[in-house]
Amino acid sequence: EDRQMEEMRRVPLLPQDQPEIPVQWEKPYMASGDYILRRIAGESVLVSLADNDYLGNSILSVNDTFVFLWELFQQPRTLEEAVAAAKAEYEDPEGALEAHVRGFLWQGVQLKLLILKNT
Repeated sequence: EDRQMEEMRRVPLLPQDQPEIPVQWEKPYMASGDYILRRIAGESVLVSLADNDYLGNSILSVNDTFVFLWELFQQPRTLEEAVAAAKAEYEDPEGALEAHVRGFLWQGVQLKLLILKNT
């Protein structure tokens, strides 16, 4: 798990000068309203509605797993809740699903795609 988190920290999409945003794994996060998911010419894309952030005015091509998780986080979810929902949808014979969801959550927070939902 530590090695995977270290690899995620080197994702080229992340701004190099941005300090890491701590993730509160037990707290609920949800999708930022600054982005919308659309299907264009058969491709799923995430469209930025903001122009004042790192991904401002961007369109990102995303895969089906991203779409599933993005739709899941339209409602506030903790890591544990997101993992349970993913396990209900996908098979996990290698036990890697939790690490993948954790990675999505971590990267989403760093890119401000996911925001902490104040309860």
